[in-house]
Amino acid sequence: MRRIQKLISKALSDADHARLQDHSCALLRNHLKTEASAAVVARLGRVRMLWNAMRNHPTCPTSQAEAMCTLAEIAWACPHLGGATMIRRGGKGCLDQALAAMERHPTHTKVQQMACSVTKALSTSLKSKSVALAVANLIRRNPRKLNVMMEGSMFLQNMMVVSPDTTIKYILGSKPRDNNDRPDLLSTLNAAIRMSSNSSSIDDLALCIFGLLSVVALDAKGGASLRRLDVDVLARCRSSPLQ
Repeated sequence: MRRIQKLISKALSDADHARLQDHSCALLRNHLKTEASAAVVARLGRVRMLWNAMRNHPTCPTSQAEAMCTLAEIAWACPHLGGATMIRRGGKGCLDQALAAMERHPTHTKVQQMACSVTKALSTSLKSKSVALAVANLIRRNPRKLNVMMEGSMFLQNMMVVSPDTTIKYILGSKPRDNNDRPDLLSTLNAAIRMSSNSSSIDDLALCIFGLLSVVALDAKGGASLRRLDVDVLARCRSSPLQ
């Protein structure tokens, strides 16, 4: 653990060096193989290091993406630590930094993907209603970015279990502040399925979307909205292995 402590100490002492922060975040992910190792690394100051990297370099998308990727790894490896440590930090936690990065870099693929990864990893601990809306809007802003769409769809599927009433409202009526002329979320997902369905097999993106739509269909309003979509798409959704 001395090497880890040295990495963290160097990153914390040289917080203005963006490339050092990027490199440190990437290296530290190698030490997140188990829950125990993730907990030890976090206690050594890793979460604070990541929070500092995001706070000190808000305009650097690489720093934001690398830090969020590592935060997601910690949350998955050590769930009990993730929710408590990342959501709260003096009212401005790592989750707040992730949401800010999502808004600040709205079309940067890696930032959007890693922001979704963090929210997905923390989904069982989330109480903020704004997160589901932010991710719904994120999907609408990035309709052709496969990894962003996948991560966002999986997060919303989780939130349909954690907070169904609030999440379904945002899925059916999300309106991004920057452009209200974009299609609604279900139409965006429908278009993505059509795009990916050009191949003979159902790809990973379609499977993630089917998983979300199968949960949306259980809601009365959600089911009614889905019935207005293409019948063939719904038929494939019903036959999805995620059902």
